[in-house]
Amino acid sequence: MDFEKWDLEESPGVLCLSGPADRMIHQISSSIIDREKARHLGTQRLILYFFCSSSTPSGSILLHFIHTFLHQFTRGLLNAEEVSAIIKRFLHSLHQQAFKDDWETLGFDETDSVRQTIASLMKADPYKQWTALTAALVPSVQQGLIIVIDGLDDVGLDRSNFLREVCTFLERLEGSGFGLKALLASRAMSEIKEFLRRVRGIVFDDERKGTHAY
Repeated sequence: MDFEKWDLEESPGVLCLSGPADRMIHQISSSIIDREKARHLGTQRLILYFFCSSSTPSGSILLHFIHTFLHQFTRGLLNAEEVSAIIKRFLHSLHQQAFKDDWETLGFDETDSVRQTIASLMKADPYKQWTALTAALVPSVQQGLIIVIDGLDDVGLDRSNFLREVCTFLERLEGSGFGLKALLASRAMSEIKEFLRRVRGIVFDDERKGTHAY
C-alpha cells in the first residue's frame, strides 16, 4: 500500500511513515491531523493524536500518552452521557486492578474523598492504565477512529517499552472490529523498524523524491 492509498481510505489500518530528519515528517503528521479534523467536523469519527516530542524528560511518556488520549477522546464526544460512561469504565478498570496488586502502594485509605481516590488511581502503574484506556475506548467507538502518533524517535530511555505498548494497543483496537486509521511517524531507525515489523511501512526515499514500501 502506498501513502496516497492509505491517506484516501477511511479505515486502512496502521501505517508507519519514516524518513531522514530533513524530510520534516512531523509536518505531514500535523497536516493529516488538521485535514481529518476538518473532514469529520460534527461527526462521531474521533481523531486522537500524540507528539512524542511534547513529553517532558522527567515524566513517564506512557502516562502522558494515556492521559492525552483519554482527554482528547472525552472532549471529542458530543454526548455528555458517553463521556461519563468512558470515565467510569476507565476508573472502574483501574480500581479493580489496583486492589488486586498495589492498593497499599498507591496510598488508598477508606476515609479518602472521591477526589482523593481518583488522584490515587491516576498514579497507578502505566501498564494498568493502558488496559484501562483500552477498556474505556473500545465500547465507545461508533464510526471509526483516527490515530496519529508522531516522533517515535524522540522517545528517550523508555522507547522500547513505549513502542511495545503502542503496538499492542493498536493491535487491540484494530482487532475490535471498528474502522481504524492510524499513522506512526518517525525518523528512520533500525530499532523502531524492528518493533514495527508487523506494521506496513513507507520510507521516504530522498533519491527518488517519493516513498517506497517495506
